Amino acid sequence: MKKRFNDDEILAIARDRDENRLTDGQLANKYGCCKATIHKWVLPLSNYTPRKGRPFALSPTQVDEMAELYNSGYSIAQCARKFHVGNETARKRLVEHPDVTMRGFDGKPRRA
Repeated sequence: MKKRFNDDEILAIARDRDENRLTDGQLANKYGCCKATIHKWVLPLSNYTPRKGRPFALSPTQVDEMAELYNSGYSIAQCARKFHVGNETARKRLVEHPDVTMRGFDGKPRRA
């Protein structure tokens, strides 16, 4: 017999996924359903998506701090040195950050 979840149960599973950072397989085992069910119903409600591969070199808090430094006038290279990461890693995280406006070589904001 297939397991059926109501809306409240699906939201609870999504909350469990976000709080405990569980994968689809772990959730499926915990709640007695298949991974496809988790993927179809819970994933769209969840904020957490597990990454494959190497973890980020910078935590979200560090990225926020780097963004503040960059916005205050630090260069990408200075930010990278301060957080012990490469220039490209620092640039990628700054480009992804919503509060950062990237600057050109002249120090002026770039046009989109």
